[in-house]
Amino acid sequence: MSQAILLCGVGSAVESVWQKTWKHLESELTKSLGLPCHTAFTSAFIRNRLAANGILVPSPEEMIETLEKQKTDIFVQPLLLSDGEEYQKLKSTAQSKNLPFGIPILADETAKNVILEKLCAEYPAEEKRHILFILHGSKISCPEDDLRDSLLPLHRSDISLTVLKKELPAFPAGTEKILLVPVMIAAGRHAVRDIVGELEPKLRSMGYTAETVVSGLAVREWFVPVITGLIRRSQ
Repeated sequence: MSQAILLCGVGSAVESVWQKTWKHLESELTKSLGLPCHTAFTSAFIRNRLAANGILVPSPEEMIETLEKQKTDIFVQPLLLSDGEEYQKLKSTAQSKNLPFGIPILADETAKNVILEKLCAEYPAEEKRHILFILHGSKISCPEDDLRDSLLPLHRSDISLTVLKKELPAFPAGTEKILLVPVMIAAGRHAVRDIVGELEPKLRSMGYTAETVVSGLAVREWFVPVITGLIRRSQ
């Protein structure tokens, strides 16, 4: 039987993000793994929004059915950073079909450490600037706490972590500028609406200069090797 990798994420309803993030990952991972990779989105809302613009992205269930009809062995890799409701639904789907599946990206120690090291290298310490890494929240796990512990050995007191919709951390005395960095697969609607639209004005009202990096992890050149390694370790 042939083999394939099913890449499953929540998705993004922004057409440009679909092209630059998800199609990019699918193409580059197919090259790096030497196996066909296929993308599926868990969010029906996002799939419907894309379909309205003529972009058809299957659900995990639909893509699994298609690949099974082609007599393909499937490995399901979540493109999700942490354990949460979407991961648990995807896990249940894979288990119901007896399919092997991977762990969330930040649950892999190697992947987590590489991501942190690369992000820290992108944003070296600057006087009077503080960096805020922002993650999606989860009702099941606390990815920010795990990342915070992993950040300690890197000795970056100029970096804090939080999740969307949580209270902002206290910033060190003397801080004038806050750089907001989404730690997300794609910087789509949440980055624009919640970070640029809400957090930036809030920080400015507190007297800080605020700037957002509107860029997700997937567009960085080092991210594909991270996911390639994760999948190879998981299979």
